[in-house]
Amino acid sequence: MRLHLQLAIKRLFDIVSALVGLILGAPLFLLFAVLVRLESPGPHFFRQLRSGRRGRAFFMFKFRTMYQGAPHLRNPDGSAFVGRHDARVTRLGTFLREFSLDELPQFFNVLRGDMSLIGPRPETTEYTAELPEWARAKLQMRPGCLSLGLIHGRNELPWKERNELDVFYVQNYSLLLDLKIFFLGVWTMLVTRRGVYSPERLRTKTTPSTLTPSLMPESQRASASISAPILGNDV
Repeated sequence: MRLHLQLAIKRLFDIVSALVGLILGAPLFLLFAVLVRLESPGPHFFRQLRSGRRGRAFFMFKFRTMYQGAPHLRNPDGSAFVGRHDARVTRLGTFLREFSLDELPQFFNVLRGDMSLIGPRPETTEYTAELPEWARAKLQMRPGCLSLGLIHGRNELPWKERNELDVFYVQNYSLLLDLKIFFLGVWTMLVTRRGVYSPERLRTKTTPSTLTPSLMPESQRASASISAPILGNDV
């Protein structure tokens, strides 16, 4: 099947999937939105500038899983730090992240055409500026909610390896590859939950003072300790 026809089918699948997901998921959206606000001050959604197709910036949406004002932390290889027992993350946020439910609002991005259901994972605009030339090939397609990186270990993978998988996806695109990523991706998120957190080998200690303790529950302020070396923008 010709590439342009495969891409047309892919976009149609995106639109139908996003509409179905938004309609059927409406009760969950309402429930999570209320719970996010009840647990900690701040907006329901977290939005962040990401790089889309051809590098066009767009706001990607997630349910907020961190305390308002918590800093973004990076691993030594430049990838985002996602820690187990992370004091920046709310109790509800931990549950949402564990099952990737915080990413449900990305159906809005898919419907708008910012993202695809399957594709390379979208980088922040800051990360995109740091991409080596060979990795910028990933910008030839819409970024996706599900990706090759997801089914191969996501946060367990070094940033370079994630980019290599994204480039492989773009260079070897087919609807069959999308189907494989879709089913294995759903299995990974809801069953195995592999790669939710950064591996221990990437972590180093930083001080609790970086965590905006006034925004955290009293029980967490004294014990707040986050493993990661570099400060940046929110996740």
